[in-house]
Amino acid sequence: MRLRGQRSEMLTIREAVGRHLDDLLARADRTLGTPDLLMGRLDEAIAWVSWAEIRDLFRREQAGLGSSSTDRAIRRVAAITLAAIKWHEDGVELPQGPRTPIVPPICMTCSHHRGDMSHGGECDAFPAGIPQGILRNEVDHRRPIDGDEGIQWEQDPAAPRLDRDYYDRLFQSPSDASTDAAVGHCAVASQL
Repeated sequence: MRLRGQRSEMLTIREAVGRHLDDLLARADRTLGTPDLLMGRLDEAIAWVSWAEIRDLFRREQAGLGSSSTDRAIRRVAAITLAAIKWHEDGVELPQGPRTPIVPPICMTCSHHRGDMSHGGECDAFPAGIPQGILRNEVDHRRPIDGDEGIQWEQDPAAPRLDRDYYDRLFQSPSDASTDAAVGHCAVASQL
């Protein structure tokens, strides 16, 4: 097995540990042993699993889930995990420069959501597919928008609790601050 290093260099686990063992021992508070001793006991001390093994396990377990709210919550977590595994398998470089926080779509906590989030999914309001504006948190679907069949976001009891204050700030645009919130949200919704 080979591991991807910082610059997509493929390393075995033994090579990766050996490369940094001297630095670790120099910082250790206590004597852990000589590098040769520790490298000789590496197989006793380190356990690992491949991304492919984790991916296959998640897919197998996900296939056996039903449609209860708990199963939907587990399915959402599995979809996010599978997307992260794909990212690691593909060896995508981390972006440079300032990072913006990753904010999950509000749909992740909605009782109406169904389907795999890695493909956007569907919901009772949008059975043909959730609009990208909602998935990108550009449109607040806690309020009515055109085409939602009168169904808006509702907290899924099995999902993590929505931080309402955070999403209120996220969905507030500069124009919303000076106008009626309902008018501001209708204007944003029309951009779907």
